[in-house]
Amino acid sequence: MWKILFLGIFCLALAAQIVPSQKQEYLWLPPLPKPEVVRILGQSHLLSDILFIKTAILFSDADRLNEKSWQWMLDAMCLAHHLDVHYFEIYFFTANVLPWQLGARHKIETTLKSGLKYLPNHWEIPFYLAFYYLYFVRDKVKAAKYLSLAAHHHKAPHYLPLLTARIYAEARHHGPAILFLKSLLRETQDERIKKRIEKRLEALQVLSFLESRIQIFKRQSGHLPKDLKQLIDAGLLKEIPKDPYGGRFFLKPDGTVWTTSNLR
Repeated sequence: MWKILFLGIFCLALAAQIVPSQKQEYLWLPPLPKPEVVRILGQSHLLSDILFIKTAILFSDADRLNEKSWQWMLDAMCLAHHLDVHYFEIYFFTANVLPWQLGARHKIETTLKSGLKYLPNHWEIPFYLAFYYLYFVRDKVKAAKYLSLAAHHHKAPHYLPLLTARIYAEARHHGPAILFLKSLLRETQDERIKKRIEKRLEALQVLSFLESRIQIFKRQSGHLPKDLKQLIDAGLLKEIPKDPYGGRFFLKPDGTVWTTSNLR
């Protein structure tokens, strides 16, 4: 009886915050129990479902989330994963949402790698790992390794082998990321997530375009421009493109381009 009562109290604490009030100045997030405690109580799959729903709803209100909220979401996904290692949506969310806010994290990497063992029939798992290593860890060797693993899966899309070859060949960082997001866009059915991918894709395409203009400027003048306005003066740009995230693009000292929005 006490097991059911304890689990019920925790589930109610989560459910009470499933739809946060718009008037709240902050989001109260309950402390998460250890996986072994939940297993003793039973109903691991039920709690895994509740944690995923809670996290997904928090994501729908992403503009109000702070660093602490995103960290809670990562911890919640890790707990949900421990409770149900065959829950594919957890791998999807961990790979395609959390790293954009938190960057490279050991917990993200560990969760995704476990998917290779527990969901061997899903080519998407090594596919997600490939992008994680490519874009967030910046390790093209490991990225190509996992992409090759995905490409050899009998259910993988036909374009993956070509994408693998491009990863090995691409010298710039944004190019492979753009290829990946285009691939992910073709596979994504959720319209809300598709819109976020499209927005990210647009921003990366602008970054890639601006960096290509900078390289042309460097070849013509023998040095990097001091700022992006020099590209306009040189006739390489008509105007500085707008950041889809509302920030301002700027030139970094190493000749790459970034934005004040940090793509958030």
